[in-house]
Amino acid sequence: MKNLIFRMAAMVITLAMGLSGCVKEVAEAPATEFTVKNPSETLSACTTGCWIGAVNHSNKELELYSWYSTNWNDAGARTWNWKPTAARGYNDTQLDAWGNPNDFKLREVPGSGWGGVYVAAIGNKGLVTLINYATGNKKWAATVGGTTTDNIHGVELLPNGNIVVAASTGGWVKIWGSSSLGSSVSTYALPDAHQVLWDPALNRLWALGGNKLVKLIVGGTAAAPTLSAETVYTMPTGGGHAIGAKYGNTNQLYVSSGSKVYVFTKSGIGAGFAEANGNINRVGVKAISNQPDGTVVLTRPDVIKTPVPADPATVGTAYNTSYVDYYTAAGVYIRSGHRVGASYYRGFVYNTLYQ
Repeated sequence: MKNLIFRMAAMVITLAMGLSGCVKEVAEAPATEFTVKNPSETLSACTTGCWIGAVNHSNKELELYSWYSTNWNDAGARTWNWKPTAARGYNDTQLDAWGNPNDFKLREVPGSGWGGVYVAAIGNKGLVTLINYATGNKKWAATVGGTTTDNIHGVELLPNGNIVVAASTGGWVKIWGSSSLGSSVSTYALPDAHQVLWDPALNRLWALGGNKLVKLIVGGTAAAPTLSAETVYTMPTGGGHAIGAKYGNTNQLYVSSGSKVYVFTKSGIGAGFAEANGNINRVGVKAISNQPDGTVVLTRPDVIKTPVPADPATVGTAYNTSYVDYYTAAGVYIRSGHRVGASYYRGFVYNTLYQ
């Protein structure tokens, strides 16, 4: 498979200097905790030039693009695309619940009955699904409410095959026992929840909603998982939208609010939120992450850019873009991946490694 090479997962925690500015609110931990981390698992991951993923509201597809392509309109630039169909195993109710895709994650799930790369994806009308990346066929699916009741925004696939979803209007984070292809679900209330990210180094789940970044414990069992808060961090600004892996430093995350982008240091010297470098720190960032070489990849709506770029997004113009922007680690703009007619809500680095 292009862009994926096998290696042993290796995470080294490093400390960042000179960061500050978080408020902690500690919640009581549950009596039991289910460990989903598998230290010996072999992961497929890119080590350079990872593909760029995007959720395209114009054609309602999940898409992957070559990092090396300078023109996303070229025939070979798009390396993979997907949306649910009856031929891929989806019934009419599930197809109706797709709508616009808001997020997807590409992860490897080891173990019996899995043993491969899977995609966790969500559609804003309420479809939550797991896809076999190699075949494109449905592995598991569930439906929740649509944009007026739940409005699901973010998704994560845990190493054991359970799926987690964040809903903004619904104000919740839910986890399903999808590892056993079951329907058991547990909910953690988080107003304006927008994104989730698994942390294998800490064996915790990060969730973002409003001005709260929450470190969650996954408890219960694989078949009947639960969620509870271990620590709640208060961001300096509200309107949280994105949590992004900061590849190369497992002690840090990218976190965006409605008006800022922060680097969040989890522990040690400088723990807390610090504004990101240069022009990485922008208003309205919907997704952010980085390539292994440090290049930062982010998206934000075309209508808030000055000047508005040529051929901007035409669907969902208040929050979409036809450009995925690249910056140096210091915050200097490099170039963009751009496709005429596209309307991307999110675009960022796709790597099967969580962090």
